[in-house]
Amino acid sequence: MKADQTMIKDSRKSYGGTSNKSDPYDALIMVITYFQHYQTNYDRRYWVRERPPAVAKIEQCLRDIQSFTKRRTQVINQAKSRLVYEFPARAKVQVKREAGSLDPDKLPAWWGWACGWTSQGSWEIPKGVKTKFDNEYAKAIAAGEGTGISVVTARLAQQICMWHQSEAMVEQEMLGYLNLPEFDCYHRVFDKFGFGSRERGWLLTRIVPFDEMFKCLPKSKAMRRFRQLCGLGATQVQSGQADTRSSFTGSKEA
Repeated sequence: MKADQTMIKDSRKSYGGTSNKSDPYDALIMVITYFQHYQTNYDRRYWVRERPPAVAKIEQCLRDIQSFTKRRTQVINQAKSRLVYEFPARAKVQVKREAGSLDPDKLPAWWGWACGWTSQGSWEIPKGVKTKFDNEYAKAIAAGEGTGISVVTARLAQQICMWHQSEAMVEQEMLGYLNLPEFDCYHRVFDKFGFGSRERGWLLTRIVPFDEMFKCLPKSKAMRRFRQLCGLGATQVQSGQADTRSSFTGSKEA
């Protein structure tokens, strides 16, 4: 059994403590919390239950995808800065993600061409697209528009493809967990909104198990808790009568 750190922090303040962490005082608060909110009058808000293993796996996959995406973006920006003088026509290339899930064997066509990976497994760049890239590059070099793609830039393009593959493989793993029968009731709702796989994953990591997290609370409190877990918990800070600021709290990803 684990205690909810937010509730413990609020309890610390309510008993005259400060927001500064103090192990002896926190230990006392934990004892008081246990007797008042578990032994005497059980309040589930103070206690965190272990999540289903599949939900923990989904969140791990999503965190990995976040990490891969961040690193891939960094390499893309570095490659683009080199293309400004090597191949200006493609210095602002935008690679849009296709609808649906990613395929580890299907590389971003432009970056695959730039590093020489024109085929990967059963996938290869369509002849028309490859011819377009070849002609565009030859024409630019003939016109003196750029120094040509260097070995370093080609290696960066290769890294971009590899990060893309890593992201796709983890996404495929996540889809395996999302498709478990225990999430069917959630997907019936997600389908109505047309959520993608990653949106579904983030929401599941915040609201599962639904019955234990929300149905045990009054409707108004359950709704506020749901909104906060989805990143829409409204807070308001007011200083005197002039300065009022509102913001949202909770899960930024969800």
